[in-house]
Amino acid sequence: MSESSDQGSKRQRTLSESIFPGLTSASPPKFVSLEEIISAAKGMANMALAHEIAVESSFELEKREPPENSLHRRVKDTVFKAFWDILSQQLQEDPPNYSQALVLLSEIKESLLALLLPHSTKLKEEIEEVLDIDLIQQQVENGSLDFQYYANYVISLMGKMCTPARDGHINKLKQESDTVAVFKGILETLELMRLDMANFTIEMYRPVVAANSVDYEKAKFQEYLRVNPDGFEVTKRWLLRQVTPTTPLATMDHRREVIAQAYLELLSWDDEIPFPETLLMDQKRMVELRCEMLRVTAAAAVLLLVVSSVPKLQANSSFKMSLKEHLCLLLQEVHSNR
Repeated sequence: MSESSDQGSKRQRTLSESIFPGLTSASPPKFVSLEEIISAAKGMANMALAHEIAVESSFELEKREPPENSLHRRVKDTVFKAFWDILSQQLQEDPPNYSQALVLLSEIKESLLALLLPHSTKLKEEIEEVLDIDLIQQQVENGSLDFQYYANYVISLMGKMCTPARDGHINKLKQESDTVAVFKGILETLELMRLDMANFTIEMYRPVVAANSVDYEKAKFQEYLRVNPDGFEVTKRWLLRQVTPTTPLATMDHRREVIAQAYLELLSWDDEIPFPETLLMDQKRMVELRCEMLRVTAAAAVLLLVVSSVPKLQANSSFKMSLKEHLCLLLQEVHSNR
């Protein structure tokens, strides 16, 4: 290879290292254990969740259901139906078999305890005392179990703990007389209550997450690089496209200029090219921003052509405002320049 090529190669490494300190263009092979890989993957998943909480003010967890008519949905429905059918058959035996019901009651108890705040010690003690599974088991064996009493207690407690949005579910449970339907309704409502609690916690800690998200993401990216040193190759190429041999990188202002130009490139990004790894969490937002830019550009171009062609319209503010609104409405669902 010629000397000039060699110098170019050296220059390329220098530029790469100036943007990614400590990360060379070629990393030596390294043995990585399975535990490190799993830990890194979990760390990236946690980082993605924290990132969404920090940047999306309306972010909240939602109950996810398999698509209708999908294999996953059919399997789930079949398994659930079999489970509740077994419970129904056990309760119809003479005498009733409460083995499955006690397992469910134990799960309900644990779910209620999990919904309590740390300072709710009295309520925790009450739940432990009333829903004493050993005592309930003795009542089953003695034939003195009053299931309706425990069902009413659980439903009443859930009514005190849930948000107003779940009052309809609680009222429906109070009117339900079928034991299996009560169990099913309680578990479904508890699942929604856990979701409500998780979203309440997210909202409460959102300012803290946002304030520490940058440092947290830096730490997680570093953990990822320890497992996969060459994991940011697309990001490196993306940034290096904004750099020339004459580009000064000595100051922070120059580096910010390179980064600014790189982000501008995202507004005209070719979807055939892999997206930078460090921005994958924001890819959907960047694509929507690009689409919005295209819509605004198209609307501005049409508006400019119209008022330029008809000089009398240049001073007509109401017409220009109306035209802009109509153009934005027509382009609302447009997501490409084709």
